[in-house]
Amino acid sequence: LARGIDFSQKGDPRMNSAVAAKLDNPDMSLMDALIEGGFLYDLSDKVGVREQETVDDENVSLRQRKNQLNRRIRKEKQKNEKNKK
Repeated sequence: LARGIDFSQKGDPRMNSAVAAKLDNPDMSLMDALIEGGFLYDLSDKVGVREQETVDDENVSLRQRKNQLNRRIRKEKQKNEKNKK
């Protein structure tokens, strides 16, 4: 239970871990949070490749994963603000 996040919620446990990592360390890049969460990217030969062309081991684009992570972070922050009131 990091930062009050209820991980019993449905969803990809890797994304849950990425959300917790980013909330615990706001200076962490979205990419680093996704990798820490467990998403796998082969970046060895990806110099100059656009985010929508970079895919993870499930063939989901990096851009899509970053957008999802941003949505989940925003949702957690809103939920935390609501619970403070």
